[in-house]
Amino acid sequence: MKIYGIIYKIENLINGKVYIGQTTRNFHKRYGGDGIEGVCNYHKNYKSKGKCYNEHLLKSIEKYGFKNFKVTERFDVAFSKKRT
Repeated sequence: MKIYGIIYKIENLINGKVYIGQTTRNFHKRYGGDGIEGVCNYHKNYKSKGKCYNEHLLKSIEKYGFKNFKVTERFDVAFSKKRT
């Protein structure tokens, strides 16, 4: 069965908060880089352009630093757009 998209997980290792995201591209193509640095740069770029971004996630990365996040780039997969 063909994979429609991936589910990724970003975890704050200090406070245990978790962000679950989805993309129809792979993680590296979505964020243009590896790990939490790519995520941070992506959201900073969207913020600077006045586009929609995850304000809470960006503030958390800026507050706690890159080393305090764990990124699971392929937490799960989706085989279709349809919800079950």
